[in-house]
Amino acid sequence: MQRREINKKFDEWWETQNEFTARDRHKARRMFAVACTHVVKPQSYRFQSGRWIVTVQARTEDDAKVMALAKLNERARKFMTKTPPGGWGIRRIDGDEIAPTV
Repeated sequence: MQRREINKKFDEWWETQNEFTARDRHKARRMFAVACTHVVKPQSYRFQSGRWIVTVQARTEDDAKVMALAKLNERARKFMTKTPPGGWGIRRIDGDEIAPTV
């Protein structure tokens, strides 16, 4: 989120609040900006499909799944293989966890 957008959202929120001093407004704006930038940061997600494991950076798990599918399709093209007939059966894995392949 751009600083201009954050300031606009803060001003909209601030007008809904009770009366505060100018110092409180300054502190509140700083905390609001920190919270907005924290929320926007993407997280790392790992998915496994068969023997292939992909790691993607996304803001939500749904976005991460879409990105993981795109990455798997890209790998399949790179290695000149076909995508599985039933599609990529991806599952999220955490850290060093690797599911046994069937």
